[in-house]
Amino acid sequence: MIDDGGSSAFSMRRLGAELGVDPSALYWHFRGREELFEAVAEILVDEIGAASLPWTAPWPELLTAYGVRLYEVLIRHPHAVIVFASRPVRSEFGVRAANHAVELMVADGFTAAQAVRAIQALRAYVVGCALDVSATAVTGLQPRRQSARPPADNLLAQGVLDAGEHFRPGLDAMIRGLSAVVARGTRGQPPA
Repeated sequence: MIDDGGSSAFSMRRLGAELGVDPSALYWHFRGREELFEAVAEILVDEIGAASLPWTAPWPELLTAYGVRLYEVLIRHPHAVIVFASRPVRSEFGVRAANHAVELMVADGFTAAQAVRAIQALRAYVVGCALDVSATAVTGLQPRRQSARPPADNLLAQGVLDAGEHFRPGLDAMIRGLSAVVARGTRGQPPA
């Protein structure tokens, strides 16, 4: 239902009607709309597929795989990106993955706080890119296309990419940047 119309079109009454049950019966399972949205966010995280992530790999490989899979899940559910973005990760898999990534990063020289901030930044990047790609589906507006002759002084217009083409290069750059910070021996401190 959220995939079809987004969170603003969702209501417990509509869900009850779609399921053929009295909407009040839904409150036996969820205290309300917000709790149901938390369950939706957990389902999205679980859709990533915990078993297929490279758990024994170094943190850059694990976080790259997690970022790519999260992005793929979110763009399959464009109307749910906002629901996911506005909810904390509470699923068993989500918590376990984050804890493991923090442990790997700490073992590589980050403090726990630095590792958590890096993972939060990675999540924000992935969600932002998914939102960028999902905007057309959510709003119904078509993205602007590059003109045949972009102005010579507008370097951004000359390099316009289709939505999504920037995701993987940006993710790789973020992971390389975090790796370089640790390699320089700054223990995860951002560059000056």
